Amino acid sequence: MAKCLISLSEETVAMLMARRNAGDDSLDAVVRRVLVGSDAPTISNASLSIPLGTSAARYQVRIFGEVVAAERLHDVLATVIESLSRRDAGFLTRLAKEKARTRRIVARSPEDLYPGRPDLAKNARKVADGWWMVTNNSQPNTASAVATACRVAGVDQGVDVAIQYGQR
Repeated sequence: MAKCLISLSEETVAMLMARRNAGDDSLDAVVRRVLVGSDAPTISNASLSIPLGTSAARYQVRIFGEVVAAERLHDVLATVIESLSRRDAGFLTRLAKEKARTRRIVARSPEDLYPGRPDLAKNARKVADGWWMVTNNSQPNTASAVATACRVAGVDQGVDVAIQYGQR
């Protein structure tokens, strides 16, 4: 078998190490299990801990190796925004400059989220101290907002952040 040298971040190595079945389980074996799909990640949401794909939740967010169950689309977006803002102090300020069609994804006040639509400000959700996000999004709007958040944060959508949209 040919060997290949690859470079992995410390975070990725730590996630792989945590998936070892026994002390003598090699990282190669862990990667092989992950690639063939027999090493399903778990969902963490409060006390919830079940294999990915078996959740009763409608949506699942995989962010930096952790899988979080989400019941509503704005929970999906909030999970992504909150996680990215914890990693980067300037993220919310940069994201606030972005517009999704006619509204912002995040803003310092609910009224600033929906310019010209003060009636929609009641739908805002607080995501961080002094920051609010939109909540009345369709699935395509949410996917677009997540893509924008990933671009602004400089992370890879589909790799660092991935959304599984389920069916009821």
